[in-house]
Amino acid sequence: MAKKKIIDAPPVRQYNITNKAFYKKRRDTARKVLRAYGFDPSLLDEFSKQQLFILLHFIVDPPRFRIEKGHRVPRKLLDFISAITHNFMRNHYFRDPSIGLTFFELATHGLAFAAGLRNAHMQHGFPARQQEIVDMLVKCIENDLVLNDLLDVKSCIRDVLSMVSKVNFRVYGFHWDFRQIPTTSWGYITSFVYVTSSPAETIYFTHKQKERVAFRVQLGPVDHMPLRKGTIERSVVTREKEDPPVLLDVYIQSHALRRAGERMDVFPAHVRNFYITESLAHSQRPCETGQMLECYIYDDTPILTGYLPFIIQEEKLIVLSFLPFFAPGTPEGELVHEELGLQPGDMKFLGMDKLSFFLTVDLEQVPALNNVINRTRIPDMIRFARERARDEFLIDPNRTRMVKRFFEQRAEFEITGMP
Repeated sequence: MAKKKIIDAPPVRQYNITNKAFYKKRRDTARKVLRAYGFDPSLLDEFSKQQLFILLHFIVDPPRFRIEKGHRVPRKLLDFISAITHNFMRNHYFRDPSIGLTFFELATHGLAFAAGLRNAHMQHGFPARQQEIVDMLVKCIENDLVLNDLLDVKSCIRDVLSMVSKVNFRVYGFHWDFRQIPTTSWGYITSFVYVTSSPAETIYFTHKQKERVAFRVQLGPVDHMPLRKGTIERSVVTREKEDPPVLLDVYIQSHALRRAGERMDVFPAHVRNFYITESLAHSQRPCETGQMLECYIYDDTPILTGYLPFIIQEEKLIVLSFLPFFAPGTPEGELVHEELGLQPGDMKFLGMDKLSFFLTVDLEQVPALNNVINRTRIPDMIRFARERARDEFLIDPNRTRMVKRFFEQRAEFEITGMP
C-alpha cells in the first residue's frame, strides 16, 4: 500500500518575473498603487531595471479557500464563496475607480510591491536617491497598510458567509492568513482564506401552552473576532430606561424563517437569510405599533421588507414569525384596514402578503390602493426589489385586472350597499 505523501508547505507558483507580460503587469500595477496612495507614479522611473526587479520580484498568490481543520463546510459551498469573492475582487476598485486598481491587483501585485519595498528598506542596498524613495514609501505602507486596505474584500466574504449560514443549522466564519514561504530565488507569499463552521445553539420554550424550539442568532468569527451571539438591550423594545442596561439574547424560530421564505419571495433564499440575520444582529428597530422588530435591508438607505413579532422570556427575545406589510397590527396593515376596509382574508386572496404582489400588479390602475401605498415606506422597497430581485418580475395584466376589479366592486358596494 502506497504511503500518503506529507506536504509541509503548498507548492510554489511558477510565476516568472522575467516574463515580459508578467513584468509589465507588475510594473503597471505598482504605478496604480502609487497613485492610489497619493504618490507620483513617475517615482518608478528613478529606478533601473535591475532595481525594479528587486522591488517587484515577490510572488503573492491570489486568495485560495480552504476548510479549517476539524470544521464542516460543504465543498460546493466553499467553491461558491470562492467564486463570489474573486468576482468581487476583479470587478471592484480600491479607492478612486479612475485609477483602475482592482482589489485583486492590490491583493497580489500590490502586496508584492509592498513586500519588495519593505525588503529593500531593511537591506538598505540601493544608492542614496533610490534608497530615499524606498524609505519614504515604506513609511506610508508600514504596519501592514496594504493588508488592512483589503477590508472591503473581508466585508464581502463576511456578507457571503452570513448569506449561506443558517442559524437553525450552522453558521460560517473565516480567517485570512498570509504566510511568507522561503525560496532560493524569490520571495513567495501564500494567501489562504480558512472557512470555519459553528453548530446551531438551541433552546426550548413554552408559548401558548405548547413547547417550541428556537435558535440563537449568531454571526460566525471573522479573523480575530470570535463567534458573535446576537443581543439587544431590553430597553430598546420595552422603551423603559434601565441602569445598568439589561441585554437580551436573541433567538428565532424556524417558523419565522419559513414564513420569510414565503413572503419575501422576490429574493433568493441566501439573500433573505442575510437580511433577517443582519436585522436581528445589527439594526434592531422596534415597530411603534406593536411588539415587533422591523426587518431591514441596508443599501444606501434602510429598506423595510417586513416585521418580526417576538416575545420576551427569561432575558431572551424570541422571534416567532415574519409578517408582511399588510398583516394585522403593522402600520401598513392598520392603514389599509382603516381606509379601504380590507380584512386579512382579502389581503391573502389578492396575494398582498407576498412582495411579488408589488412587482407584478400595475398599481397605477388601482388608484385607491396606490394612494395608500404611496403614504408608506413600500415604494422604496419596490424600487429596490426591481433592481435586486432574483428574477425579472413583469407586470401581470390578468392579475392587475383581478385586483382592479376587486377594488371597483368594493367601491360599488360601499355606494349602493349591494354586492
